[in-house]
Amino acid sequence: MNDVLCEKCQKHYAVEVREKKEAKGIVIQFFSCPNCGNANVVFATNKIIRQKLRELRKVRTFYEQATTHRSAQRRFEKYTKLNESVKRLMLPLIDEAKQRLNNS
Repeated sequence: MNDVLCEKCQKHYAVEVREKKEAKGIVIQFFSCPNCGNANVVFATNKIIRQKLRELRKVRTFYEQATTHRSAQRRFEKYTKLNESVKRLMLPLIDEAKQRLNNS
């Protein structure tokens, strides 16, 4: 069961993730409270972030295929740096999207 508690009206509801495509290639995945309409953004990407996510999946596969401890460690470090880069790029998009969705 995917029930969540709305942070605005304190009512429980079932999550139904929706997707919205915006200008400049921004794609937002979110769910909204059916009672008050408060939106929670799960994911927000643009072209650059989607490219980095594809690269992240490749790096993860390479990490899983590592045969030595040293190789695995190097690949894990690369994965970690790339993951942090994606987070740094995505968090401002998520914040902006949440403001737009909740103020419209």
